[in-house]
Amino acid sequence: MLPEQVWDSGPIAGQSFRIGRPTGSAMPLAWAHAEFIKLMVSRQRGEIVDCPRIVFERYHDAPRTSHVSVWSECAPLTQFKVGTDLRINFAAVGTLSWRRMQETHWHEAALRTTLPGICTVVLPTRMLAAGDAVEFCWRMMNSTKSCATSSVVAM
Repeated sequence: MLPEQVWDSGPIAGQSFRIGRPTGSAMPLAWAHAEFIKLMVSRQRGEIVDCPRIVFERYHDAPRTSHVSVWSECAPLTQFKVGTDLRINFAAVGTLSWRRMQETHWHEAALRTTLPGICTVVLPTRMLAAGDAVEFCWRMMNSTKSCATSSVVAM
């Protein structure tokens, strides 16, 4: 049986815990064995054995395409897919100014909190052609710092 818990620290005086060995928990996890067996059978058959057919057909036979490309501070894009809107994510509330590179007029948009620590705005960029670029500048609320600027190109 696979142990429920494996000791991952150094030895403790007076205890029989050894690194990489079972902790001696009351009952090994039977489901750990079941999952391992399902994984091995799935690998052998070349298909997932415990996936309902209707779920497989929905996600395998009819792949879905996203209509949104996502730019974030942690993963900034330099290009995004033509035909998608551009979602801009930041960690704090602020204001975003943006424009197509060919335009002189800047649009203003407020970042709104969608999840804890994620503030976002979606730019309507679906109609941009390949090679069109979007430039944006953001300022965090209550910040005295100047605007930081970035640009991305539709591809």
